[in-house]
Amino acid sequence: MIDLLEKLRKIENKDYSDALLEEIMIVEGKSKAKKLYVDTGKVSQEDFDDLVDADPSGEKGKYIEWMCYMLLKEPDRKQHIKDVVRVFDEAVQKGKIKGEDSDIYRYKSFDEIDRVIEKTAKVKTRGEKYKEIKSEEAEIVADTPKYKIVVPKTHEASKLYGAHTKWCTAAKSPAYWEEYFNEGVKFYYIMDKEAGEKYAVAVYPGGKKECYDAKDKPIDFSNIMKRMGI
Repeated sequence: MIDLLEKLRKIENKDYSDALLEEIMIVEGKSKAKKLYVDTGKVSQEDFDDLVDADPSGEKGKYIEWMCYMLLKEPDRKQHIKDVVRVFDEAVQKGKIKGEDSDIYRYKSFDEIDRVIEKTAKVKTRGEKYKEIKSEEAEIVADTPKYKIVVPKTHEASKLYGAHTKWCTAAKSPAYWEEYFNEGVKFYYIMDKEAGEKYAVAVYPGGKKECYDAKDKPIDFSNIMKRMGI
């Protein structure tokens, strides 16, 4: 293995090249990082300990070498280094940064890694998407221990709350939902928590009601109320 420690000793004026970073990537572990940076006087013990504490991978020390490298390049931006690594690791854990992009040692400047992190702000996990839909794209009319009544405002909300049914408005294609929506039809999705059943009530602008069970079979509205004990 190339003697990285000796290479570091020979570098003058803190001129750390990209080639050196590629070699540093080979070395793993906090002990090696300590030899490379602390023992050579490039990073103080205090700063090193601070970065170790901020490494979200804990004892693995997954990011410590990159953090030390960046501290050498940007000695006045230690807090930003810690923030970047924390946000980057969180995005990796959530699957927002994948594949080779999840290797932090690919990034040799803040500009490079900041661009990747900024993109993750537009990427939502399934849980985040569901949470957004539930809070912004649907109206909870009632929510009791026995039942829940929801008015979906978008096709995505209709798919979410109409999951595991045969309703055309909850199908993958938004065509049927858009047709009803443009006609001013308002849907009430009723979920029987105790029985595990779902019902859809379509209310037309003139007041006409159409009701369906989860298999998309017509059902009388009074039967829905009776089944749910309302």
